[in-house]
Amino acid sequence: MSRPRWSFAAFARDRAPLAAVALLCIGAAAFVLDMTRATTGTIALVTVLLLAGLAAALLLAYHRDARFWRQLADLSDDPASARFISSLLCEARTLEARLACEALQAQGAAATDEVDAIRDDASAHRHYTELWVHQTKAAVAALQLELAPLHGADADSARAELARIEAQIEQALYCSRAQTVSNDYLIREVKLIDVVNAAVRKQARRMIRAGVAPQVEIDGQASVLTDEKWLVFILGQIMDNSIKYGARRIAFSLETSDANTADGCTWLRVSDDGDGIPAADAPRVFERGFTGKAGRTHHPATGMGLYLVACACRDLGLGIELESEEGAGTAISIGFPQDRRRLELAAATRAATGSPAQAEPAANLTQT
Repeated sequence: MSRPRWSFAAFARDRAPLAAVALLCIGAAAFVLDMTRATTGTIALVTVLLLAGLAAALLLAYHRDARFWRQLADLSDDPASARFISSLLCEARTLEARLACEALQAQGAAATDEVDAIRDDASAHRHYTELWVHQTKAAVAALQLELAPLHGADADSARAELARIEAQIEQALYCSRAQTVSNDYLIREVKLIDVVNAAVRKQARRMIRAGVAPQVEIDGQASVLTDEKWLVFILGQIMDNSIKYGARRIAFSLETSDANTADGCTWLRVSDDGDGIPAADAPRVFERGFTGKAGRTHHPATGMGLYLVACACRDLGLGIELESEEGAGTAISIGFPQDRRRLELAAATRAATGSPAQAEPAANLTQT
């Protein structure tokens, strides 16, 4: 059902019952005049005057608050302004408009209080999560020191489990920050080879234990504009998925599209020879909590890893594409816009606000 708009036609339809009653009264007046033997001219004159008065009253009622109701109809199309509609409207002149404005003010105040409460709860939760992560990572580090002098299969198994726990702790931290990533990143020019090597080093123990070999085919001088810490996290989550789902090789390579144009993009491709993703699951792998057919056979699967990857790419202004075939492996490509104005904008915003700048909107998320 389409939303009603403020127009004279809509106003006239709304006032039709009132106009019908007024017309009946005019007809009754003409009948009374006729019964009192008034002349035809007198009856016609009175009828015209009454009709003119009715039309004038309708026009006055329409124009009196037309601007107010038209603004209200337009603002109702924008959900983002719902809490502030009453402050954006022009002055209400009629009783109905004033009552509507007061109701909107009360609703806006209640919505603002609710949003503030939710924001405070989210902030407290993030603070608790970060404190928990800090304390838990300290305990993990202490256990790693205790295991350092020990050797043998049991010690190696314990180290591997600690590494897995540490990865899950890190994921929890990034998950808590995902909603406020714009306050936690710094866009600058980084060498891709350095970021990839850092991500591989963080996953080295798991890769060795699982028999996974990295294959890096990246030009040592290739650079992109992004946040290094978040990109290491993104690559870590992609590699974690590859290891979890049977990969024996993880390859990193570069591709370029639309070079030397405003749409130029550098694509970092991370491919593996693992189990692959069923065609029915591929469109949903970036959804929150989605584990799919393969995830149900892996108890540690939470469906959060690739969801966080998609969120981070969106907020960092990066593109992301997925290609996969069940039984033949998966490839995820991260697209870095080459437009250096992103770096200039980030620097200008930091200088103006004293805080990290927010990236441009992410490229469209696609899966193939």
